[in-house]
Order: sequence, then C-alpha cells, then structure tokens
Amino acid sequence: MGGGDCVSGGLEVRIGDCPEVSCPEVSSLARTFSAARVLLGHYAGATVRSRRFLYMLFLLCVPLAPVVLVRIVSYLQPGAALWRTEALRFFDILASYGYLNFMVVLIALFWATPLYSEELSSGAARFLFLCPVPRAALPPAKFLAYSFVSSILAGVSLFAAYYLLGSGPAYPMWRENLPVFFIDWGLIALALAAYGAFFSLLGLLVKRPLLWGLLFAFIWDTGANVLPGSTHYLTLRHYFRSLFPNYYGSENMFPLLVTERPLSAHVTCYVVLAAFIVVSLLWAGRRLSRMDVVVGGEE
Repeated sequence: MGGGDCVSGGLEVRIGDCPEVSCPEVSSLARTFSAARVLLGHYAGATVRSRRFLYMLFLLCVPLAPVVLVRIVSYLQPGAALWRTEALRFFDILASYGYLNFMVVLIALFWATPLYSEELSSGAARFLFLCPVPRAALPPAKFLAYSFVSSILAGVSLFAAYYLLGSGPAYPMWRENLPVFFIDWGLIALALAAYGAFFSLLGLLVKRPLLWGLLFAFIWDTGANVLPGSTHYLTLRHYFRSLFPNYYGSENMFPLLVTERPLSAHVTCYVVLAAFIVVSLLWAGRRLSRMDVVVGGEE
C-alpha cells in the first residue's frame, strides 16, 4: 500500500480521490459530507462485489417460488375470472406480509448488523481514519450504500413477482395498477432503511446483535401490537402498517386473535421514521467517535 492509499475492508480509497477532505481550511462539517460522498461510491461498489450480495440475492428469490407456483396453477386450471379478482390481493399479501414483515427484516438483520462493527473488528477502520476521513462520515456512507443496493435488489424481486402475477391474458395488473407497485417499493425501501439503521447501531452497542435483532423484530415488534395500551406506537411495524395502502399482516389474517389498532396519520409516520433513522445514525457516529480503533474499545 502506497503512502497515498488507505485500505478498508478490501476497499481501496486514494487520497487523490477526495482532495476536499484533506484541505485544512474546509470546515469539519464540509469535510464530513465530502468524505461520506466519496466513500458512498466506494462502499456501494464493494457491496455489489461482496459475497453477502449473492446471499441476499438468493434470499430475495425465495418469495418468487410461490408466485411461480400460483401462476402455473392459474394457467393449468380454468378460472380466469377468479384470477382477475384475486391477483392483486395476492400481490398485496405478498408485498406486505412476505416482503415488509419478513424479507425486509431478514435482509436488514443479516446485512446491516455488521455494517459498522466489521470495520472495527477487522482493524480496517484504523487505516480508513488515517486517510484522513472523519469518523462521522463512516455511518452515513455505509448506511446509504446499504440502503441503495438493498432497495434496488428488493425492487427487482418485487417487480418480478408483480409482473408474474399480473401479466398474461388473465389479468393485466402490471399495466393497470403500476402505481401500486411503486408505492409498495418505496415503502419497502423506507423499511429497509429504518430497520437497517437500528440493526447497524445494535452491532456497535451490544454483544450478539443478531440475537437481539431477532428478539426485537419477531418478538417485540410483533408482540407489542397485541399488548394493551399504546405500546404499538413503540414499534416500527405500526408505522409501516399505517402507511401501506393494502396491508395484510397478522391483523388481517387472524382478526379474532389480534386486537385491531388505530392507524397513525401518514405525516406522523414519516416524521417518526425519519427521526428514528437520523437518531440511529447520529448515535452510531457518536459511538464511533469515542471508539479506540486500534484495540476496538472506548477511549
């Protein structure tokens, strides 16, 4: 490695690529934004080339299996009229229950949890911060790279399901209801960002973050919706349930077992989720600024 290069997690960053970062007269905030912008492109490319990318790609192919099966059955058996009425409903169930409540959580948990901690455990952060790169630039750069790549992957998988369910002579759903797909894709991308911000912070704060993440996602985030009082306002799932136009989750599929909860206004949901993401990133940045990157502990 030359004197002008830094290596982080298999990612080579050259000082010449970001001259703004090393200028002493530039303010600390401007240096942070400049470093985050440069690192974003590098991390996005490294994410696509990583082995984890292939695992997530395979995981997002799993929801397509029942779609292909249903599509084959609809062709082999007569009943085009029934399929016209049920295709869109099947997609709503798949998007909200399959993707939002299950796939998004798994992707965020296994992809975002080591987002910052892998830099510290491998010792790569020590070389990265010698570039010099402000420590506060690492969380937004890695988080935006994760959010961008995972949202594109989820969108491709969701569109494949949408096209398979809606194309053909039975019901041209993919032409008539295309705005439904874009709305669901946007909300799934927002869910990936919210869960990813929280799980990546867990990777810095606690030991065994995967276990704590599973408990949060499938115990608290789900179970709090059946507890009395206003505990459902302390879950992420409540706000995505309020935003999804055609939500199908446990509340819809088992109405006798789960108490129906009031929905929040869309503006409230967006404000709460945006604040949650920002606070998680700021907390992660503060945590990294107090870490000794040489030994991986607090200074």
